[in-house]
Parts: sequence; C-alpha cells; structure tokens
Amino acid sequence: MGPRIFSVDNDKYFSKIKRNAETERNKYVEAFKKRYLNPSSLGEPAPMSMIKNPDKFEAEYQGIGQTYSDDTDFEELEIEKSYVPYLKKLESTGDKVTMDGKKGFKNYWNEGEYAKDPHGDVITDKHGNPKKRWTSGWGHSPADGSVEPEGWVSVEQANKDLREDIKGKALKRIRNNVKINDFDKFSPSLKQDIVASYFRGGLSGSPDTREHINAKKYDEAAREFLRHNEYEDQVTGDGKKPGIVPRMNRLSRALINEGKVFKEYEKAFNKPKNKKKKKQ
Repeated sequence: MGPRIFSVDNDKYFSKIKRNAETERNKYVEAFKKRYLNPSSLGEPAPMSMIKNPDKFEAEYQGIGQTYSDDTDFEELEIEKSYVPYLKKLESTGDKVTMDGKKGFKNYWNEGEYAKDPHGDVITDKHGNPKKRWTSGWGHSPADGSVEPEGWVSVEQANKDLREDIKGKALKRIRNNVKINDFDKFSPSLKQDIVASYFRGGLSGSPDTREHINAKKYDEAAREFLRHNEYEDQVTGDGKKPGIVPRMNRLSRALINEGKVFKEYEKAFNKPKNKKKKKQ
C-alpha cells in the first residue's frame, strides 16, 4: 500500500459528514426533547433516574399506549423495542434455510475473522492453521469460535442470541468495562449507534473517542472515532470491509447531533438568573 492520502483531519471530508448529520437533525431534536422535556411521550423508556413513579409511568411504543407497573424491567423493554429492531436492520444473516420444519439461517464465515483465546491470541489447530470464527444469526460470533462451521441456527435461537449479545456483550461493556458516563441519559439515536458500535467492537477500541464523549466534546469525539485504519483504508479503496464506512459514519453523525442538541439543552436548563438592577 502506498502512502495514505486520506485522513479524517481533512476538513472537507469531515464537513460532508456534518452536512449529512444536519439532514437527520430535525427528527433527532424531537426525539431528544421528548426524552428530556416530556418523558411521558417517549418512544423508548426514560432513564431510570427520571422515572419517579414507575407504577404510573406511561410510554408509547409504535403508536400504542402502554402503562407499566413497578416491576417492569425497563432495560429488557429497551432491548426489545429499541436495540433489537435497530441491529436487525444493520446486521446481515446467512442464507435462509428450513431444517426439521424450522425456519433459520446458515452460519457463515467472514474472510479474515479467526477465533481468539482470552488473551487475544489467535487459536490454531495442531498444524498451526488459524481456527475460523464463524457467525450465526444476526452477528452472533463468539471470540472462541464456538459457532458450528457450516451449521445453521433457528430464527428462535438467533433472536435469543441477539438479545443476550446486546445485554451481555454490548450494554455490560458500555456500563461496566469501558464506562461511558451518562450513557442512559443520551438521546435514543446515540444510544442505538453506541450499542451497534460495541456490537461490532468499533468504539471499544477507541479510548480517545470515549474520553471526548465523557467530556461532552461531541464534535471532537465524532472526528476522533473516524481515525481508524480500516475505515481510512476503505475510504481510499484499499479496504476489504465495505460495511465499516456507513456503520462508523452513523455513529459519527449521531455524536455531532448530540453535541448540537446538548448545547440547546444547556441553554434551556442553565439560563443565568436575571439580576435585579440596583436603584440609583
């Protein structure tokens, strides 16, 4: 490969990302306002810290009003109503099959993906050949390569694996391992794209991006996130993962929009108090 001629530090390229973000902003602002200014009209659960009376809390899902009791598991609800549908739009599956009367998908292997041990080393067979890491359903691909080669998965099991991956792989890492502060207070769109990124490992490998997010420097985070060799290789035509560009662009745009709306939120809730003028 020759010298790299592309960089996200190129303002002309990054301004295009920002223009694309602008086209999404109206619906983004509305979703954000609902979440923070009118939680009862949400399309998704409000952050737990905002729900003072869970037994009386009402939310709307896909135009259907529902009332939840005090024993409602809001995380499970958010996984079901927000993250699962979003990731199904992004993740491809293997070819559809019907086996033993059950509908499902064939397992598949993406070139260059190999199983790794807990230390991050590639697992090899007795001949020194790397063990392929196969994928089943919607992106279910355990690092140890435990997905059966040439096998298949039922739709029912694929749905179960997706939910478990979101909860155990993405949300657990976000909250406990790398600790993105205030994740549960972010707008629905940004939360979806952060989860989607962790599902594929992108944001987990960018500590500088996370640092900017935690400092609420969203524009800096949006640019830093795109400083990624595989992303830059793909943009310049040298890469082998075409799906990485739209996926990373989505999170970058979501961060840009979060920054714009956050400033409006700050203005609305942190207005300086009018000082009374002293009488002359």
